[in-house]
Amino acid sequence: MYGVSLLQPQVEHPPDRAVCPVRGCGVSAPWEPGPVPSAGDRRCPLHRIFLSRTTFRYERETDNLLWTGRQDLALLGAARKGTGERSFGLDSSPGAVTWNVFRWLESTGGLALLLEEWLGETVLENAVAYWGYGSRNHELLPSLRRARIAFAEPESDETLFPVCIETSSHFVVVAPRLGPINIGDEASGRKRWAPERESDWLGEVLMPDWRELLDMRLAAALLRIWALGSYAAKLRGLAFVLLDISPRWANGAAGESFESGLRIAEGRRLAKANWEDVYDFAGQAPHPDADVIRAYLGDKSAGYSLDGRLRRAFSLDPARTATRVS
Repeated sequence: MYGVSLLQPQVEHPPDRAVCPVRGCGVSAPWEPGPVPSAGDRRCPLHRIFLSRTTFRYERETDNLLWTGRQDLALLGAARKGTGERSFGLDSSPGAVTWNVFRWLESTGGLALLLEEWLGETVLENAVAYWGYGSRNHELLPSLRRARIAFAEPESDETLFPVCIETSSHFVVVAPRLGPINIGDEASGRKRWAPERESDWLGEVLMPDWRELLDMRLAAALLRIWALGSYAAKLRGLAFVLLDISPRWANGAAGESFESGLRIAEGRRLAKANWEDVYDFAGQAPHPDADVIRAYLGDKSAGYSLDGRLRRAFSLDPARTATRVS
């Protein structure tokens, strides 16, 4: 796994070529704008990564994952089946960070303790599902399917939420992101969310001007989670929490206004957290592999800026940022 300590702090690319970002490597490969490939000639044979100007893709996606034991990969494989989720090999993949962090929290028993901090209340038990799949919460999954049916949503990676957590009183959907919500960040060719069926539930949980936020791709994804997740929670008779987790530096960034489209009410709320909270948590509790997760978060890169400068993904300053619960 190539983090900040192993990557060149500055990279200059020749015209029409991309340079391997690993320190001391002079390999370059043909480059053209577009998605980072997973096959072809845009590969560094020494470091087994496919090259781009701002990020890279591992030849084997397990090189980007911390937990790759037999049970771990069986769970991840079952979770991803049918979702179309194929980005785990990409260095900038939110899915890989989500798996690395939440699988550690779940397997070490630390998730309930951190949830208590994030939610501001006691968490007695929890069951976790990744991308719509979990071995301990079969009762929850039909509710998610019924929510998709209610909104005529296709069963895809966009409606199989990355992490769902059910406690004795709450249904928590984790919305992971690695950057801010910006106006105009709509991915090329990506269809905007437009529910095929106009349910009365939309009027109950979303403000009248929510459609104005759809030009922000991440905001649109969060609105989708809010609508479908709160409906699934209602079916289960649970309070709903959308847990928006992002890097600390992305807090309050320009354009981050999706909250204006939400109707906050009793039993339905938004909580905000930072990836850096996990780094702090791992340093305070004697959980197994705490040093592994801290090293991972501390060394994680956010790729290169357009002028070739390497950026850190997380700001691990000593001053702890208080999480906000709405």
